[in-house]
Amino acid sequence: MGAIVDGKDFYTETVRVDRNASTAQQGSKLNKSSIRMLTWSLPCGLNFEHTVGVFARATEKHLTHIWGKYGRLKNIPVGYVISADKGFDNTSGSYPNFNTIITPAFLHGNSQFCPKAVGYNLRACQLRYTCETVYSNVTNCPRMSGFI
Repeated sequence: MGAIVDGKDFYTETVRVDRNASTAQQGSKLNKSSIRMLTWSLPCGLNFEHTVGVFARATEKHLTHIWGKYGRLKNIPVGYVISADKGFDNTSGSYPNFNTIITPAFLHGNSQFCPKAVGYNLRACQLRYTCETVYSNVTNCPRMSGFI
């Protein structure tokens, strides 16, 4: 394991005077006006990279691609494995060092996972625990709660 990446959306006031900005604010996570930020952290919970807040219409894949394209992810060493959720599937090419991405398995139309996929998902999700804990602390901060 090398790093954990996750995205978080924060509610914002809707821009009413500009239709394009209003549309760009509508993200898929909260289904309301919001901004999206990605954070890369170590398993110990130390954040080492994050994006600026952008309108939530930008997907996690696109933000990862842009951040890698402009050299912001080159500090992740060769061979480090990155744990991510399904929003980051197939983003290995966005990293300058082509780091491997571990994501949980997807159902792909099945009603439930096979026992092998359940075991894989359990391990993949256990590796993400510190990242989810970091985000719960961020959202408990009074400045980051409510609307921005």
